[in-house]
Amino acid sequence: NATWFKEPVDPVKLKIPDYFNFVSHPMDLGTVKSKLNRREYSTPLEACSDIRLIWQNCATFNPIGSSTRMAGDALSDIWEHAWAESH
Repeated sequence: NATWFKEPVDPVKLKIPDYFNFVSHPMDLGTVKSKLNRREYSTPLEACSDIRLIWQNCATFNPIGSSTRMAGDALSDIWEHAWAESH
């Protein structure tokens, strides 16, 4: 379920005020899409790094076994498989 990753985390709305204590470089799929549309990435690897950052942030903040963490881990696996096949 990619829904959790489509827009920036809102710590106030989600009632997780310590989020930025754990995640210093937030990233989400909506930001990646915007950066792609604005041609802000010089190479595909730059976009890949931002996408990996989404999954890394998820794993950093969310405990193993939580639904958000499981979704992030699953999407990370899908992404890594797709990335490997394309390169």
